[in-house]
Amino acid sequence: MIVSTPREALWAWLNNRIDIPWSEDFRAVGLVRGGCLVAVAGYNGFTGRTCFMHLAIDETEKTSRTFVRAIFEYPFLQAKLTQVFALVMEDNAQALTVDQKTGFTEVNRFEDAGMNGQTLVLLRMTRNECRWINGKRQRTRSSGLHSGGRSDSGGV
Repeated sequence: MIVSTPREALWAWLNNRIDIPWSEDFRAVGLVRGGCLVAVAGYNGFTGRTCFMHLAIDETEKTSRTFVRAIFEYPFLQAKLTQVFALVMEDNAQALTVDQKTGFTEVNRFEDAGMNGQTLVLLRMTRNECRWINGKRQRTRSSGLHSGGRSDSGGV
């Protein structure tokens, strides 16, 4: 089941995994399996027609194409944004792989910008490039997010 409320509970689940600070503009889409949250995509930093997107997945094998579609339908179709951004630490290879598999592209790198001096990678997806809402999905595993285990992505 896909949920978008209560947003405070979705934020708390996401914050527990990727340490995202609360913001009044926070919105989220969560995936519930067996009565438990297993994945949450959060959005904040809404500026004009953009926002930042964050994702944590506890059980990648329980995600679905429906959930992946929902996490992109929210910013692009419901909020009518033109692009979403994600910031990921360079040394988080699993998160970068998940983001790139879903269609994000690298925009820039910022050295010594992370909490412990890591390089941060800025990723972007535009509405026009989003294969999840434009019907251009390529054949992938069941959700396109399977990366062999837990994904704690600061980005998507």
